[in-house]
Amino acid sequence: MFYAIFTTSLNGFYGSAVCLFSLTDINYVFDQSPFKGQISSSHAWLPVEESEVPSPRPGQCVENTQMISDTALHFIKSHSLMHHAVPSISILDGPLIYKQGVIFTRILVDKVVINEELYYAVFTASDDGKIQKTVHWLNDKGFIERNVIAIYKLHRQEPIRAMQLLPQQFLYIAYDTEVAQFDVAQCSLYTTCYACANDPYCSWKSEKNQCYKKHDSHSLKNGWVQMSFRNPRQPACARKPHRLTKLLYPGDTIHLNCQNQHGHGGALNQPRKSDIIWLHDNHSIDFSIRGYLITIDGGLVVLNVCPF
Repeated sequence: MFYAIFTTSLNGFYGSAVCLFSLTDINYVFDQSPFKGQISSSHAWLPVEESEVPSPRPGQCVENTQMISDTALHFIKSHSLMHHAVPSISILDGPLIYKQGVIFTRILVDKVVINEELYYAVFTASDDGKIQKTVHWLNDKGFIERNVIAIYKLHRQEPIRAMQLLPQQFLYIAYDTEVAQFDVAQCSLYTTCYACANDPYCSWKSEKNQCYKKHDSHSLKNGWVQMSFRNPRQPACARKPHRLTKLLYPGDTIHLNCQNQHGHGGALNQPRKSDIIWLHDNHSIDFSIRGYLITIDGGLVVLNVCPF
């Protein structure tokens, strides 16, 4: 798989997204798609007729590169675009990762195996010195699902210039003036079973009510709770609803997010949009009614609040 960061311009509302691509799809486009070309710099880019493409087709392997003609080399230099786009791998409700008001600058991906099932931990660094940890996996229906596990606020609030990964152990983060080592697990930040068990690097010890770095032996012992492939979003923890009170006045507008905050390091657990149901007086909110808006991450905006 191939991961790519996309960002908007910094003018007005800005944000970043991470999309996931298949190398098979990428190779197919380069092997089968028409090339694009321009007659001159003032003309639009248009598909090139197959009869105008040199043989062998540019991009194909040849036994001896010295035998490539000058015509083929010139064609490659002047036709660097393909007509067909590479499709991203389908996610149930949008890009793999999407974040408003943030510019992602670096990305690394780690593979984590739990009970012989594979998860991918994606670390994205932003221009304000934060790192977001997102986990994705393939569900039993063949679709990719993901969960934002944590957002870490690092000790230096400045752009991260480079990152390197020691798989399942450390991130190495480069700033303008120093290099820092960062444990990929950060299990001590989690104070609840649910937050701990949603991190593939961690296991929750029920007897002590503490989160520890995952070890292979935990899956064979009683009392340890960790991510389950059968339902990664619902580890075997006892869950209690959390009540939050907001003070509002008539005419106010409020934005509500469905995410739980845990620990000192900004670790969080955020459900996907399709899993969120907003209720008022035990009835689902009808978003066709004026005054209610749903955000891209499943948040609720209530406009012009009035007494009920």
